[in-house]
Formats: sequence, C-alpha cells, structure tokens
Amino acid sequence: MEKIIYYYHNDKKVMYLNIVEKYFCTNECLFCDKKKIESCLGDLYLEKRPTLEEIMSQIDKEIETNHPKEAVFCGIAEPTLRLNTMLKINNYLKNRYSLRTRLNTNGHGDLINSGKNVPYLLKEACFDSVIISLNATTKEQYNHWHRPHNRERAFSASVEFTKECHVRCIETKVSFLNLPDFDFDKVKAFVLSLGLREDQIRLRYLFKN
Repeated sequence: MEKIIYYYHNDKKVMYLNIVEKYFCTNECLFCDKKKIESCLGDLYLEKRPTLEEIMSQIDKEIETNHPKEAVFCGIAEPTLRLNTMLKINNYLKNRYSLRTRLNTNGHGDLINSGKNVPYLLKEACFDSVIISLNATTKEQYNHWHRPHNRERAFSASVEFTKECHVRCIETKVSFLNLPDFDFDKVKAFVLSLGLREDQIRLRYLFKN
C-alpha cells in the first residue's frame, strides 16, 4: 500500500513525510534506485496527490500511535514542488505538536517556485533544519549525476539555496554520496568556499537493503 508516512530502519522517532505524487522531481539522478528503496521502505509511489486534509489525518494517527520527535519532508520526490502545502503542514506540526522539522531537498526550491525566496519562507515557518543533496562541486559533475531538467541553472540554484539557508540561520547541511568521483578534499574546499563549515558536510552511501 502506498505510503504518505514512513520510517527508516523502523526508527519511530523520525517520521518521514512523502507528499508529492508519482515521484515528481526536477532531477533524474543516475543513483536513484527506486526499486531498491521501495524494497526497504515500502511502496512510496503515490498515484494521486494527497490532499492537505489527508496528510494531516495521517499525521494525527501516526503521532497518536508512535509519538515521533521529528518530522522530515522527504520521499523519493522533491518536497518543494508542493511548497505551500509543505509550509502549512510544517506550521501544523509546530503549533499542534511542537515537533522538530526538517526538509530534505535538492535545493531547487527557488527555481521551482519562481519569484519566491524559499529559505526565507522556511525560516518564517520555523523549520529547524535543511539537508541539501548536492553530491557535486561543479556544474558538469552535477549535471552528470543528477541529470537535472534545467541543466543550465540547477547546480547554481542548489548552491545559492544552500548559502541562503545558512545565512538565515537554519541548521544547514549538504550531503554527498560516495560516488565514483567523490573526493573529500575537493568537497571540503568547496563547502568552505560557500561559507559553511566542515561539520556541515553529511557523507552518505548509496542505498543498500
């Protein structure tokens, strides 16, 4: 059964919110093995877009049953494709349950939502943290691994989003996978050049079941 809410490794302390239908994203990443992810986490493919009311109803049931401490907007899709809904849900989680909240994103929020400053809106909505999946230190490297729909602007959009979140004092991290061309020294130098610290680098590994 398709899931709006799921847990990773059965850790009930962290509730993941899957709110975007049909795995819609602005990237077509080479390393995104949806079948392998589903084999561990279950069916996350949403045929229809869940309504705000449906999502909140599921949240209420999960919190009553499992009492999570944190909610993460994630899924295999890109959460900022539903920016307004995501912000409303975050306000609900904060005002009703005082949960810690996080956004896992590719950093294309401003690119998707033209004319809006998404980091500013995240700060206004009291998001505690954001993790940007970057995996690259150059536009060429980014385009190779992520295969973005907007090959001209995707990498720079992710970089500017990262810097803006950090400047707005949202707890910000950038994640890098252990891809074949991964070089920690280059990653560290690049992240420091953005004004971030080394401890804001999050190293990840290709999904294994």
